Amino acid sequence: MSTTATPSGVTQDAASATRPRASRILVNAGFRGVADVGSKIATAALYIFVARKLGSEQFGIYSFALAFVGLVTALGFFGQDIVLTREVARDHTRLEEYYSNAMLSRALFSLPPLLVALGVASIAGMSSNTALIVLLLGVGFTGDYMVQVPFAAFQAYERVEFVAVVLIAQRWVTTTIAIVALYMGVGLVGVVGIYCVGSLSAAALGTAMMYRHIARPPLHFDVRGAMRVTREALPIGISFVALAVLFRVDMSMLAIFKPATEVGYYGAAYKLLETTAFFTWAVNVAVLPSLSRLTPTSRPSVGDVYQRALKLLMAITLPIAVGAAVLAEPIITLVYGQDYSRAATALALLAPTVALFPISSVSAQLFYAQGRRPLVAIVYGLVGLENILLNLILIPRWSLFGAALGTSISEVLVAGALMVLAGQMRGRLHVRRILTGAVLGSAAAAAVMLPLNDSLLPSVPLGIVTYFAVLLTYERLAFPQDFSVLHELIGQVRARLAGATASGEAA
Repeated sequence: MSTTATPSGVTQDAASATRPRASRILVNAGFRGVADVGSKIATAALYIFVARKLGSEQFGIYSFALAFVGLVTALGFFGQDIVLTREVARDHTRLEEYYSNAMLSRALFSLPPLLVALGVASIAGMSSNTALIVLLLGVGFTGDYMVQVPFAAFQAYERVEFVAVVLIAQRWVTTTIAIVALYMGVGLVGVVGIYCVGSLSAAALGTAMMYRHIARPPLHFDVRGAMRVTREALPIGISFVALAVLFRVDMSMLAIFKPATEVGYYGAAYKLLETTAFFTWAVNVAVLPSLSRLTPTSRPSVGDVYQRALKLLMAITLPIAVGAAVLAEPIITLVYGQDYSRAATALALLAPTVALFPISSVSAQLFYAQGRRPLVAIVYGLVGLENILLNLILIPRWSLFGAALGTSISEVLVAGALMVLAGQMRGRLHVRRILTGAVLGSAAAAAVMLPLNDSLLPSVPLGIVTYFAVLLTYERLAFPQDFSVLHELIGQVRARLAGATASGEAA
């Protein structure tokens, strides 16, 4: 059968084979994005109501308990779900082998460390009230960790819409009940207890939906199997720890060298940076099954999916990065007020990370999916060390601006190193296809926003319209096969929604 070359240099057959998968990735990324946004709004609302209703002292106990529990149960969230998604995406029959083992692994590495830490803290003088709050939060965290296991099965079967159903239902129902309870006079213990019940119910709901719509893997108690899954996930878990150090050490070092006000300014800018990460997580969730199932020589290849994921993320995050750099001052003023004006420069210096983090994160997913996990941990570890040394030079001299610059430099190193190391798996990198549309659109948007950069109202709408006009025009002319994915995306969303509605009516 003959083939013809497309403008990107990919054969027509390959492009046709890739389009349905690309539209599925967009659909799954969209569902996960909706789930993350909806759940984060509910979580933020609960934090605000707890702080306002119970006062600073009780909220301080709540904040301490969250940090304490997150630390002592960290091994429960160690990459077991990624291993399950990778292996089950390749062979659906392996769900029976991995499901119970991943569940047990998360329970074993969450609850016993929590109980040991609670015992030590109680001996050291922790009050019984605080200990009860920590215990309830710890069990709730364990429920949140365990619900990620059926979520991983949904990923492997590319049915991410069920993640949105479970996650949004759990967070909003829990938040609503907790807020009502607060205004009925229930204290912090009651609120945390409601969260605990809600998280365990979400794990049960996720499992029930998996049984109904995906498969019914039998549950079994196999400690050796749980340890095996944990060993397989170990390089991923180490990567998570190294990544956390890379992204958190600058804040700690800034607190050592500079006053608390400087830490506050930097934290304000950094929090805005963090809010853009859900785009990357949504796409990661969507592409992991395909990255696990495909190979460098399959059709489409794993490199095709990887590069399309990069293109999607660059189209989303590059204009945000440019907007954050150009409009840093009015953004900071709008969100935090004039007193945080120093944070504007830090935000502008952090802006490149908005577009660099997706590159490193999706590249890491490629390594996880293809079984080359230790390389990611090595890269994160080496760059984490570089970040510490660089901060020792930059922070004493330039304070929060040095910390922001050090973060962006380190992210350049991570993204560059992982992309270079991924060369054998991803094949030739089609830079023009991935970047040109987003770069042209972002440059045009920046040109429109710069003269109006003292105000968000005219500059942001004009920038958005300009960006999409340039991006879509370029893609329609240069890469029509990519542009056509949008039509398939709309059709798949309609089909998914119709299927979900039919399932609901049948129930």
